[in-house]
Amino acid sequence: MNNGLAGISVSWERDEGVFGSLQYHVMSDQNPTCNSPSSSCTLSPVGCGEVHTVRVSTSDEAGPSDPSDPVVFITFPCPPQSLAVVESTEGSCTLTWDTVTHVNSYTAFIKRGDGAEESCNTTSRSCTYNCTCGHTYLMSVMAFNQAGSSPEGQVLNYTTLPCCPEDVSISAVSTDTFEITWTVSRGAELYQTRAADSSEVILCNDTAPVCALSDLSCDSSYSVVLTPCNDISGCNRACKAHTQIT
Repeated sequence: MNNGLAGISVSWERDEGVFGSLQYHVMSDQNPTCNSPSSSCTLSPVGCGEVHTVRVSTSDEAGPSDPSDPVVFITFPCPPQSLAVVESTEGSCTLTWDTVTHVNSYTAFIKRGDGAEESCNTTSRSCTYNCTCGHTYLMSVMAFNQAGSSPEGQVLNYTTLPCCPEDVSISAVSTDTFEITWTVSRGAELYQTRAADSSEVILCNDTAPVCALSDLSCDSSYSVVLTPCNDISGCNRACKAHTQIT
């Protein structure tokens, strides 16, 4: 590439037994052509993922020669598109993308919001990497073949589910009221607290790490679940339940 334009550099051996002025004409079935009095020239511009059939002919005062035998050249690949992420299991994310033609391999680059980085080399169209709750990741993928690497492509911004609250404490402050506290969890903007027994469900939503649930039935066992949420990735509904008796 030169000044942002890509080209195919074509070279050949001159026939030293030929005297006089020769002009070489290089042509591709994809339309770019070039002329040169020497033993090389550059077909430009060319794009990503193109297959070029290249021939060279000469001309002198007597006229043009027949074209040479064709040579097939595949340009650098196009950048992968349609990047997407699935949180397959806790702590594991899978990045996928559309298949690109004329590719030997891919490299995925993953950068976490706190600066941690990792990469993944693969010949498939997916990559599984370690991801932790409550973080934002920037991801991109480059494709490679014998001609080089793809241009810069799509950058995906992805935020994982917020972390489950820790140090959860549930205390009965009266016969019908629980007070629930916990430590702030990374990535959470809102907490949904749900207490359920065999006959009713009591809910509480708050942005602070504390919630009071009232009007509970006496002498009853409640399953209490704290669900952290944010506007970007939604709610983490995989947090474990806690049991408390009124």
